[in-house]
Amino acid sequence: MFVHVRELVKTSLADINYSRACEILRVVRDEFREYEWPEIYNDLLRELKKDIVAKKLDGDRTDMWWTIRKFSLGLLTKEEAGQSTAAVEEDEAKEVSLCLDTATLIWY
Repeated sequence: MFVHVRELVKTSLADINYSRACEILRVVRDEFREYEWPEIYNDLLRELKKDIVAKKLDGDRTDMWWTIRKFSLGLLTKEEAGQSTAAVEEDEAKEVSLCLDTATLIWY
């Protein structure tokens, strides 16, 4: 499903497809949380963010990251994932959500 998200973002004229991509992310996030696979979702979201910051999705798509933040589709936290050991702490989820510069990508 992340392939579809990437393709929607990459082929989007301005932000036309961003809402569609976020709807896919919402469904994927909910399903991965339900099946207790937060590490997979979190890893895929980190990769998506890395590609957005590195402008690998056909140019500057930072507006997509702000759309992801607007819809609260960030990393799955331990609280959301039922204390799963693979989920992240709230502080880390906020850090990933807020920073958008290449210097902060060291932890990827």
